[in-house]
Amino acid sequence: MQKLPDVKAYDGDGNYIFVSYSHRDSDIVYPFIAALQKEHNVWFDNGIHYGNEWEEEIAERVENCSIFIYMITRDSLESNNCKDELALARDLEKNFINILTDGKIELPSWFRLRYKRYQMCNYFSFSSPEAAVEDLKRRSKWFDIVKADINGGDETGPETAEDGRDPAENDINGSGETVSEKAINDDPPLKNDISAGKEEIKTEETGAVKSDNNGGDKTEPKEKVADRSPANANTEADEVEIKQKLATVLKKVSESAAEGAQNNAVSGEKNEKTASGARLQKGDIIKFGRYIQQKGGSPEPIEWLVLDVKEEKALLISKYALDCMPYNTSVTAVAQWENSLIRRWIKTTFLQAAFNREERERIQYTALKTSTVGDKGYDTTDKVFLLSLDAWHKYLPFELKKCEATPYCYEKGALKQAGKCNWWLRSRCIFSDSSVAYVDFAGSAHDWFGATPVCKKYAVRPAMWIKL
Repeated sequence: MQKLPDVKAYDGDGNYIFVSYSHRDSDIVYPFIAALQKEHNVWFDNGIHYGNEWEEEIAERVENCSIFIYMITRDSLESNNCKDELALARDLEKNFINILTDGKIELPSWFRLRYKRYQMCNYFSFSSPEAAVEDLKRRSKWFDIVKADINGGDETGPETAEDGRDPAENDINGSGETVSEKAINDDPPLKNDISAGKEEIKTEETGAVKSDNNGGDKTEPKEKVADRSPANANTEADEVEIKQKLATVLKKVSESAAEGAQNNAVSGEKNEKTASGARLQKGDIIKFGRYIQQKGGSPEPIEWLVLDVKEEKALLISKYALDCMPYNTSVTAVAQWENSLIRRWIKTTFLQAAFNREERERIQYTALKTSTVGDKGYDTTDKVFLLSLDAWHKYLPFELKKCEATPYCYEKGALKQAGKCNWWLRSRCIFSDSSVAYVDFAGSAHDWFGATPVCKKYAVRPAMWIKL
């Protein structure tokens, strides 16, 4: 009988890969995990601490993983535990990779319906686990996020890969077949950070906490189902075009998927501001998270402007525009924040790339008003978002409405005029439902007719409420 490699689950605070598998397949899975662990942090369910509730720890580990890998075997397809893990990872929109271990496996209809759209690696076609891992690394920069600390020091992020490949490339097995990203309007509700304890949901405009109806018990933010009316429906051809454009756009932004595992405490630049917020006030600049900001550079601390401070929490907006991308991949009758490409990118790529686990727990869920007269659009609950027109008027003095972009953002295509950039708001325009409001280089908001959502030259300036 073949001796299995001695593998142990990652137990640190950095970013990691979650491997879902059936215990009956340890002889197949453990060699693959051993190959992954040579350079990457990997958690699988032999890492559950004694005395912990099994379901709670599994859920927490899926919630906080940076990559979710499902080992497809006949046994795992029959496993209810694996199905639960799959469903949670899908709801949380995790970076998802399927590993098909046997080419003779017939995928059941439930799997083809919900999960075949994700990246697929034909593991059985490689000569060794190491060869499969090398191919995954070469084709997807997601693995840079979970780089292991093989030298025993503090975890640090890798340099940006030179081959320019991106996590949205879905042709993992080299077959020429691609598995597209999820359709933009297929957007399940967000789940609360299980490891963060009771979550508070703040409103963007006031910073007030929205109470739940369960006596203070933790609740999950809910979102209404996206508008599927004929006016906003896409034809099959439109859907294909959307998916193709989505992959192209994500290719441009994927270099941001560098590690966020630096344990960055919030620190101010003026008056030695503390994380307690005791001396923090509007107009201060603090550092929180890390993101690529120079051409060909590595992640650097992100500077944030403090827009408001209330009840040990602060509303922040990035001092500089950090990236450049379209608001959406197509023009629809009504520009919808809830279904937009830019929201999906913020929720997945940016949130994972810019912040480590501890930082993500400090970012608060925020109730966002997006619907308008006539029920055009639905309100959402997000951790990181774009400002609305109302918030732009309320929080930003004129001198802060003009915004510079980072060299990385300009390299990505952001329009530069008089040393400033145009940056997106999330609101649709007053006289054109299909257009999106934005702020120009002079600091003026274009809210009457705005810009087409497919414009590729406008920048992203994220905002969020954090716990101090």
